Amino acid sequence: MPFVSFKQLSLAHRKVRLVPIGVVVTLLLGFALYRGVVLGQEKQEKAEPARAAGKSKAHASPPVNPEKPGADSSESKVEVSLTGHLSRDSAGPSGKIRFWITISNQSEAPIQNLRFADFFVPGFSRPEEFSGGCNGATWGQVCSELAPQATVTIWGDLSAGENGEPKENAYAVVLWDSKTRPAQAAAVQLGEIERLSWWEALWKWLTQLDVGLPTLTALLIGVYKLRQGKKEKRETAQKAAEAAAEAAKKSEQERKERSEAELREQHQQTWNLMLPQANRFSLKYYIPSANAIVTSAAHLALCRTSTATPSGANDPELHSALFDLVQLQWHRLRMKHAIGGYYFKSRTAESVTEGLFQKHRVHFKVTAPQRFIVLSKFVKPLTRTYDVGDFVAGSPSWDAEQKQFFLDFKTWVKSVDCEKDLIVLGAMSKVLWYESNRPFLNWYQEQPPIVLTDDEKKEIEAVGEEGKSEDASMPRRVTEYISEITTGVPAAPRP
Repeated sequence: MPFVSFKQLSLAHRKVRLVPIGVVVTLLLGFALYRGVVLGQEKQEKAEPARAAGKSKAHASPPVNPEKPGADSSESKVEVSLTGHLSRDSAGPSGKIRFWITISNQSEAPIQNLRFADFFVPGFSRPEEFSGGCNGATWGQVCSELAPQATVTIWGDLSAGENGEPKENAYAVVLWDSKTRPAQAAAVQLGEIERLSWWEALWKWLTQLDVGLPTLTALLIGVYKLRQGKKEKRETAQKAAEAAAEAAKKSEQERKERSEAELREQHQQTWNLMLPQANRFSLKYYIPSANAIVTSAAHLALCRTSTATPSGANDPELHSALFDLVQLQWHRLRMKHAIGGYYFKSRTAESVTEGLFQKHRVHFKVTAPQRFIVLSKFVKPLTRTYDVGDFVAGSPSWDAEQKQFFLDFKTWVKSVDCEKDLIVLGAMSKVLWYESNRPFLNWYQEQPPIVLTDDEKKEIEAVGEEGKSEDASMPRRVTEYISEITTGVPAAPRP
């Protein structure tokens, strides 16, 4: 036997599944037609002997009791003719078969007590009552008397029994009496009868050339058309659903594009409105603040490493460092009075800058109200043209609190707080520089990144951690912001 691969079997299976239903219908119709013809021939062959036997028995009524010697010759001529037949030879469960029996008194004398002695219908049950016969006829008394040359017919419906039975001949035995010969009997053949199962009854009905086959053909055609109709409906519904989905997708895409266009328009309008203000705020507040931070950090670093005097930095160096910190406070107060706070394109940057400035106040020891009041005394005389020379020139007129503040400042410069404040101020100045230049991105076509030291990065991250009590997303936003400003926007390649 040749080896067949799984792939070949799979392909063969697919080919079988792809056989059109029209081919299946044709095969079924051909088989049903063939089966119907064969069964019809078999039935006809079996029916021929039965009809021949029926004809021979149709008028025969041999008496059960033979004629006694010496009986009246008129009685010997008494003859009863019995004929019977069935509406069909088989029935399935819950089916019925109608029977007819005709009894003719062909003698010249009446007969009495016409009755049934036996009624053999295997697989079926006779009805409790039947139609026809004499008035009030029953199985035990069809006619009390049947006149000479008279005929009586009875009929009824045989009901299929619970169990199937093989095909057998059904018959009935009739008894009657005459004046000289009581209890005469004759049998009448009703024909073959068979109780069929559901499947046998269905198959027989389907294979009938006159009824079943046309019905089967119509049924199969109807099933085919029904399946075809359902298929067409499914295809139509699928096409409609696809068209609706495509239309919905297109509508959603158009809506999304309109929404994005409106959003871009809003952004553009907002940008056009805010850009002039952002430029003005940068030039007027943010950049001067960053400059003050850079110069103060430079002077503080110089004071911390200076050997000008045995005790460290001299007064001019210290005056310059303090002036830069006072000037940072002046820019801060001036910004708050004018615009209320920082206005960057990034809200995270606003929070980071504010958080760093508050850290500076802590390290600079000006969070206490009294210390802040003294710092405000240094801030009060400042103007846009006020410089460090004016600050040093005005030092002799400082009051006792201001002088004490300066003495504390000398000590603070060498402290750990000053060292920490330098880190905070460095991070703050870099954030200010980055955000101050952000509005000029379209002008410069680039946004250079900033370089943060590890300590500066930690101070910015700490602001995010401290802000998560009010905004749980603050640590994540700060991390993303650090990545943004340390990456920047590289310049587009020139053609």
